[in-house]
Amino acid sequence: MTGLDQLWDYTNPHILRTRVQAQDIDGLNHTNNAVYVDWCQQAAWDRKLTMARRFQVVRLADGVTLLRAGMRFDSIELSSGRPRRLPKEFITGYGPAVPGEAASP
Repeated sequence: MTGLDQLWDYTNPHILRTRVQAQDIDGLNHTNNAVYVDWCQQAAWDRKLTMARRFQVVRLADGVTLLRAGMRFDSIELSSGRPRRLPKEFITGYGPAVPGEAASP
């Protein structure tokens, strides 16, 4: 991916390859914004784990960045729906990807 590496804002990105489908086009004849959000969720969601993610959508045909976005997924206690600290196992495994947690397991 030598040429593509220069397109990304961050090194070593997780890549979700997809194509715009006919049902993704809205009344203004462009990809609906909700489709971009769905792509971000598909790329970011790590089962029951949560974290902050940054996204970039690049059109490979010409290298144009179509979207830059960020999402924060928060940890909650499933039984109560209340916020809770990230589990130790999560921080140990994903610490480098969690802002402010890389050095503190």
